[in-house]
Amino acid sequence: MSTGSPTKTIYRHVLRIFLRSSLATFFLTVATLSTFLLLGLTYLDQSNSVQSDIQFSDPEDLPPPSETRKPGKLFGGVGMRPGTAVVKPGETSPDWSTLLPPDDPSPSSLLTDDTEWHALLSTRPASGAPGGSPVFPNSMEKDLYPATRPIFTRPELDEAKQAKLDRFGRDWVPPKIPPRPLAGLNKVQLDQSSFPLETPAEKKKRLERKELVRNAFIWAWEGYKQNAWGHDEVKPLTKSTSDPFAGWGATIIDSLDTLLLLGLPEEYSLAREHVRQLDFGIISGKHWRKGIRFGRNKDYEPGKSPYPWLAVFETTIRYLGGLISAYDLTSDQLMLERAEELAQILIPAFDTPTGIPYAAIQPGRPRAFGSPSEACLAEAGSMTLELTRLWQLTGNITYFHHVQKVTDYIDTVLTRRSLWPPLLPTIFDPESADDLDGMFSFGGQADSYYEYLIKMHQLLGGSLPQYARMYEQAMDKASKVLVREITTIPGKSLLTIGEIERGTFRTTLEHLTCFAGAMMGLGSKLLNRPKDLEMAKRFTQTCYYTGAMTSSGLQAEKVEFYSPKSPGRWIDIVDSKGEILWKKPAGRPVGFKKVESKYINRPETIESVFYMYRLTGDKVWQDKGWRMFSSWMNNSLADAGFSSVRDVRNPVISRLDNMESFALAETLKYHYLLQSEPDWLSLDDYVLNTEAHPFIVNPKIKPGSQNLWNSSIPPSTPFTEDDLQAKSGEGTHVQKWAIWNQLT
Repeated sequence: MSTGSPTKTIYRHVLRIFLRSSLATFFLTVATLSTFLLLGLTYLDQSNSVQSDIQFSDPEDLPPPSETRKPGKLFGGVGMRPGTAVVKPGETSPDWSTLLPPDDPSPSSLLTDDTEWHALLSTRPASGAPGGSPVFPNSMEKDLYPATRPIFTRPELDEAKQAKLDRFGRDWVPPKIPPRPLAGLNKVQLDQSSFPLETPAEKKKRLERKELVRNAFIWAWEGYKQNAWGHDEVKPLTKSTSDPFAGWGATIIDSLDTLLLLGLPEEYSLAREHVRQLDFGIISGKHWRKGIRFGRNKDYEPGKSPYPWLAVFETTIRYLGGLISAYDLTSDQLMLERAEELAQILIPAFDTPTGIPYAAIQPGRPRAFGSPSEACLAEAGSMTLELTRLWQLTGNITYFHHVQKVTDYIDTVLTRRSLWPPLLPTIFDPESADDLDGMFSFGGQADSYYEYLIKMHQLLGGSLPQYARMYEQAMDKASKVLVREITTIPGKSLLTIGEIERGTFRTTLEHLTCFAGAMMGLGSKLLNRPKDLEMAKRFTQTCYYTGAMTSSGLQAEKVEFYSPKSPGRWIDIVDSKGEILWKKPAGRPVGFKKVESKYINRPETIESVFYMYRLTGDKVWQDKGWRMFSSWMNNSLADAGFSSVRDVRNPVISRLDNMESFALAETLKYHYLLQSEPDWLSLDDYVLNTEAHPFIVNPKIKPGSQNLWNSSIPPSTPFTEDDLQAKSGEGTHVQKWAIWNQLT
């Protein structure tokens, strides 16, 4: 039986007390209850105000400060109102803008000679032999795979639904375009002659920085090579291994072009042997081609699927992109052959009712198998560059047709269903006829879709106007609904690209979104949109500055800024009587409402800083990048690479045992290119995929013409007899041990 709401119950008890007691007793009861209530609030206010004289770690938890009420106090000033702090003796109202970091790095922040990391990286780290996995005995290989491979039936399909959805595919006609880019695109980089001349002292300083970055890469590479060779990643603190990307050696393949660009051909020769031995049939210790044993004495069990899952997007941008770029820089036929082999494994992901690829597939199934009812925008639209470049290199136009069909479906079907067209939500159902709503942003799960629109325009030489149109329409819409001024950091003129979720806008800045400075800069040049370059510079400055504001100098994963009307934006500074003296901007750092405080060696901000330098020639961007690099080295340098950081706001950092492959593939590469000569990997000659793998766009440049490597260059470590006898594609020692360790 229902007893009513708690509020009604309280009212009934109060009425009963009043009726059964004298008036004096009633008022005494009320006064007593009120006293206990106020004492409790006083205690809470005192506990809240303990750290108010510094900054609240989470100002959103505070009630809004009074903007209009008269100054007041509780119990003679013993307990202060929420959102207040007691003034310190001798403290006066400061000019908060003068207490914030400068817009550009101070000269002292660029001096690194006396730092521990500078001394460590001033000379090239010693080269060591690959380690992390023993040789797998040949005598044990016969026990890895079953005698016969299991046979699976074709998954059942809803034929009526399939026929309805396949209508787009049946009617789709691929465009006719030439396989090589056309000449005539607008120049991207500032003309070489327009870059400011360097004095001998400036050149010496830049070359010293460049060499330090190169040694930092070698430090991370050696940390991986000596402790985790063949695995996906090394854990830089414990020197242990991690395999989140199928166990194919992600750090090796992701770093192939970085090795070449940094002048380490002997390391490339070592890495290509790993590429030669790698077996794409083994995924995380399971062989989908040869079958799987479920124990050392038993084979396939009915009803137990042996097929492992393969993440399509990450495999494409890291592995396929890495192999294609390695071929473009060397003309090493091995890289192109392995890229084609991998592409053939990935192509069934497009075998969906709409052509939108599955996020993950089980290679070897009779048909692609995944979850078509939920698609991620970045994953759906970020295979275009890789497969288009593969078509250009091989002449197999099927690769291009798969991704072009996706683009056409997005362009003609999905954007028309969006509530913010032509922007699309990060997650959507490609088969549903409902309106598309959800999270709209340029951050995680959306970023590279927009990035690849303008980069496809460049890769195709402008021969397919669709990509330029889609990019311009998306940018025009985003500038109206996602771009916002940040007015709550005193004395600073900042700009961010926020997010809309279910109709609600939030003034956020995600580190992943910071790629957009580079994207907008590239688009401004290719499509003659000068206002976009100004927006790109301001946005990149915001990304840079949010890192400069933290105690560590590192940028947080995500920040939400206070808006002008945000509750809790100001903290009242009061005297001992509770009188308001002045207001202090809330946030840690100032203006930050919420902070996802970790740092995982991300490249997006340095990517945009690099583009700003190449597009404008302004050396201040080189200094900004150097300040960022110095902060990174100060906080993340570890025995086997560069660790992540738990909270960038703390002066004494706590480290996380993680170094993703993009630290070598992207972050260190961009730092190196920023301090290199402007014509080294010109943005007019190459387009970089979202993992910073360069693909040739200038038809005058042929793969291998850069003279970065030739087959006569020996590896940094001589190959063992086992390596020399290993067959191509038979599997690495790490892969074989991964299979063995799963047998029970």
